[in-house]
Amino acid sequence: MKIGFIGPGGTGKTTTMDLLQDLLFLERIPSVVRPILLRHHLDEESMSRLSSEDRWKIQNEMFEARMELELSLGSRHTMTDRTLLDHAAYCFYYSANVIPDEIASRMLLDVRKVLETYDKLFYFPLGLFIPPNDGVRKQQYAYQMTIDFIMRGILRRVALGQYVVPAGSPEERASWVRKCVMNLDT
Repeated sequence: MKIGFIGPGGTGKTTTMDLLQDLLFLERIPSVVRPILLRHHLDEESMSRLSSEDRWKIQNEMFEARMELELSLGSRHTMTDRTLLDHAAYCFYYSANVIPDEIASRMLLDVRKVLETYDKLFYFPLGLFIPPNDGVRKQQYAYQMTIDFIMRGILRRVALGQYVVPAGSPEERASWVRKCVMNLDT
């Protein structure tokens, strides 16, 4: 079984995943973002001050690292709080004006191909969770709303079904996700 959480930063994906540790049959797949940002001495705020070309270079590095990770997973039973779709959305947000059309099209095909390998996809919409300031994530509502719009647009474009996580406490959301995961007919 392969479970993916999708959504803008600060929507509770990691918090919910932390509360699902009892799903021990699922290996938790870490994000590739933080190590790459740290290696480049960046956070989301400083990323926005780079040139478009430099932002694209770093965002593409993240996308390719995630793609490589996805391909290496094979049939392992996994749970992740950031999918390839999330990476594509951030690439488009930070670098839309310099991504060649053929690469943007290939990225969407890659996203579809990878997401098709998931048994369950859960979308965490903006506004359900107030995240703590972690020194990396950008805390601006308009920024998060833009990422949310891009992610929803990609989901429509690749035409894959997903569960939209309802409002509630992190514990309530984790319980809801657990029910969906345990009942594959949901």
